[in-house]
Amino acid sequence: LVQAFYGRQTVRELDMPSLEGVVFMGMGEPADNAEEVVKAARALGDDLRFRFSRSRITISTVAPKPESFEELAEAGCVLA
Repeated sequence: LVQAFYGRQTVRELDMPSLEGVVFMGMGEPADNAEEVVKAARALGDDLRFRFSRSRITISTVAPKPESFEELAEAGCVLA
């Protein structure tokens, strides 16, 4: 969440194109910390906070167990 906050701040300050999406990738297996990843994804898609479209929030996972997909699906975003 901090990266999204500062990323948006930086693109505004430098007059760059806005950030349109977020990918959870390359930070360890999301399924190993599914509860916190779901909370973060929901915060990014929350209209009162970051307001990213849920269709532009992606969680990249190898899902070590089938239940992992079910847990991460609670975020309401794209699973890859």
